Amino acid sequence: MKRMILEWTVGFLLLFCILPAAVFAADAERIDVRFLSISRTIETSTGIKYAAAVNDGFLISTDGGRMWSQRNKGLPSKVVYPFRNEEIETLTSIGFDPLDESKLVCTTASELYVSKDAGRNWTNIPVKSPVSRSNILTGAAPSPFDENTYLISTSFSGLFETWNNGETWSEVAEKSIIYRGAGFNEEIAAALYSPTSEGVIYVAYSFGNGLYKSSPDRSRWVGGEGLSETNSIQTAQFIENRIRVSFFDGTADYIPESRKWTMMNEHEVATAVTAAAGTARSKRLEAAADHRGMYIGPWHASGERLQNHLDFMENNGLESIVIDIKDDFGYLTYDSKLELPNSIGAVKDRIHIENLIAEAHKRNFYVIGRVVVFKDQQLFNYDNHIFSLKDKYTGEPWRYLIKNTDDDTGEVSYEQREYWVDPFKEEVWKYNADIAEELQNLGVDEIQFDYIRFPSDGATSRIAFSSLHPGMSRINALESFFRLVRERVHIPISTDLYGFNSYYRMGNWIGQNIEMLADYVDVICPMYYPSHFPRNFMKNTPYLDRAEDIYYEGTLRAAEIVSGRSLIRPYVQAFLLPAEYYMEEDVYQEYLLKQLRGCRDADSSGWTLWNMSNNYYMVPEPLNEQY
Repeated sequence: MKRMILEWTVGFLLLFCILPAAVFAADAERIDVRFLSISRTIETSTGIKYAAAVNDGFLISTDGGRMWSQRNKGLPSKVVYPFRNEEIETLTSIGFDPLDESKLVCTTASELYVSKDAGRNWTNIPVKSPVSRSNILTGAAPSPFDENTYLISTSFSGLFETWNNGETWSEVAEKSIIYRGAGFNEEIAAALYSPTSEGVIYVAYSFGNGLYKSSPDRSRWVGGEGLSETNSIQTAQFIENRIRVSFFDGTADYIPESRKWTMMNEHEVATAVTAAAGTARSKRLEAAADHRGMYIGPWHASGERLQNHLDFMENNGLESIVIDIKDDFGYLTYDSKLELPNSIGAVKDRIHIENLIAEAHKRNFYVIGRVVVFKDQQLFNYDNHIFSLKDKYTGEPWRYLIKNTDDDTGEVSYEQREYWVDPFKEEVWKYNADIAEELQNLGVDEIQFDYIRFPSDGATSRIAFSSLHPGMSRINALESFFRLVRERVHIPISTDLYGFNSYYRMGNWIGQNIEMLADYVDVICPMYYPSHFPRNFMKNTPYLDRAEDIYYEGTLRAAEIVSGRSLIRPYVQAFLLPAEYYMEEDVYQEYLLKQLRGCRDADSSGWTLWNMSNNYYMVPEPLNEQY
């Protein structure tokens, strides 16, 4: 008890003596909240507010959040197009020591920073193995008991702790709380040290999974009660003897001693945008909303085949089509007038694009032009592979090779499966932006970018990125591409994402970060194909029900992450992989309908059927309008 009284006495001395000097010292400039895009906010016991803002870094307000000052000395710049070095890398979390509210922490996607003077100066704490670089750091906390000890939380690998300012890290065993299978923990929104009980930590889970408390030795966990699944935690912070928790639609206080929640009526606005940008975006979102459709490949996009597909759509209540405009091999499937695609032989006039658009619009169908971006065999081969990824050991083009063995002779050969250009190259961004702008002028309703990522298969550790700007991340590269595109394209833009990259916050691996993308694209199209999820993920759920659950949960989670900035329109698996070939017709039709039910019940903004061969045998006709 004496120790507890001493801790709180020291804490209050720091709050009322040291903190004001650090906080109220004059800042160079104050910014009106209307000109900021604030992503998260926390408040101290004295009413000081700290915040993270997109591109503007760490902020502090002493007037309740009306005016803000930047405090970013020591935080990394965002290396992103147009490369003016005026922006701060996106902060994924902020926090403070409840016994010394001038001792702060913040994280970027992969780094931890600490300030001991209310944000005036920041120092990097190295994050090392066993923390996976594929994770996004989602939270951090400084220990109230040891100035060298910090806790970080991640998007799918749990908690990690350092006792020596980042020299070494160890995993905190919390997998027994919410483990999803296949190596994936549930995402953590925040992790906190108890300011009164050494060793005790609190874990706030995302997506409606509640708040948990550990025993001092972290071997036991209790909690999870008191919140509905709609109360999805965004931030959590100890303030004196309570935990202030913010959701996307309000806040609540949790009193650990009584284990009681007090719901509050406050509402923290997650983002602030100018009226002009909001108006332009709202028009695009309205145009792109609630479309149910299917993919049609270039060989099926003309003549009788096209008419048959359009009839199929009409008979089944579909009204949007995705057409390959730049295909998986880098060919433009229409009569492009652009100079570079023509000069490298990338134009194959397979589709009469004006006729296709006119025919589709005659039936009130919404036309989406699919553009495959960084997987591009034609641009890969151009000018002695000037735009290709390079092998760091040979200097030759990096190739994703598949080993083949002849059954008769035993002879081994290698086949190049995919051709990747460098996502860091500005020339590659401009090449695809030119195509997008031409499609806009031709009259498509929406442009959908696919293979917006870095390669995930093959010997990726051998890749050298020849156009890497110092300090530029993979997330920065994709953001740069979309910034450039947004300068020139004013119709709705969508992008296809891996299912896991929409289910969890990710990006450090292949660059696909759904939170960042939502600032630029109008529609996120997650590929939640159940066959592509590891079987150990939701392994205790029957296979057909698992398909529905993946689409339902995934769509809800993605919608929560983008927080209204983008629509969620999933791709639906209308094909079977070899492991599913045993299914009879009634089973695989139910497999498809389960996916559609998941989308419907999660209130997705439509969906798109995907079958690469355009053989939609899985669709029970007529497709019920309830889907």
